[in-house]
Amino acid sequence: RSHFGSSVAETPFPYTRVMSTKLFLGGLTPSTTRWMLEEYFGQFGCVAEAMVAYQGVQSRGFGFVNYYTIAEAERACSCGPHVIDGRVVDVKFAVPKDEVQSNKVFVGGLPHECTTDALSEYFGMYGTVVDATIQRDRRTNRSRGFGFVRFLRNSSVELVMKHYDKHAIQGKWVDVKRAVPEADIAPTSEPLRAPTPPRAQVAVAYHEVLAMQAALSGLAAQELALRQAAAAAQMMAELQVAASWRAPVFDLPSPT
Repeated sequence: RSHFGSSVAETPFPYTRVMSTKLFLGGLTPSTTRWMLEEYFGQFGCVAEAMVAYQGVQSRGFGFVNYYTIAEAERACSCGPHVIDGRVVDVKFAVPKDEVQSNKVFVGGLPHECTTDALSEYFGMYGTVVDATIQRDRRTNRSRGFGFVRFLRNSSVELVMKHYDKHAIQGKWVDVKRAVPEADIAPTSEPLRAPTPPRAQVAVAYHEVLAMQAALSGLAAQELALRQAAAAAQMMAELQVAASWRAPVFDLPSPT
């Protein structure tokens, strides 16, 4: 039977059981940094890498933490809830690209009055719906006009795609595509980097750089002062020469 409404929490699905050393972190605050992630998740094991996703200089609200072992990642994932920078963060295993399940579809062009129940009810004719979501503006809570539907079986997605040009919800045609959520994908080709030095070491190095810059600035200022003193001494010498200069006196012959 079809499931209308929220996700079926008691049903285990393959995409949630993928075990890896990499965890996806959702719902990060704009001020959360990789240092905060390393410090927090370091209590569950040795963090190989931590990163916050950015678009330009603005945080995209999610990131990743990579451990050296699956046991460490599993320990961190199971010890929730996780509160970082004053906000509860969604922590789950990141799904490698080659293991992403194709049981999810993107639905675009939704009517603004469309609800998740209506979305689930419509796609329920193609198979059991695990969950349906509509993306909303965080400030106004208004629909952004698109959402996602996850099925229990991949065969449901195949059936949906066969009827691509026939999908209409509340009298409006909707654009349906296979969905691979970016937040659920862990880059597998990215090389594993060495652990980042602790924040204390970074602070020490930072202050050493500041001290070096101050020392160089002091040397530059001292050199400038010496040059100015030399120029002033040369000017004084020239003034003294000019002050001691007298016009030559010539003896002119008496008029006859």
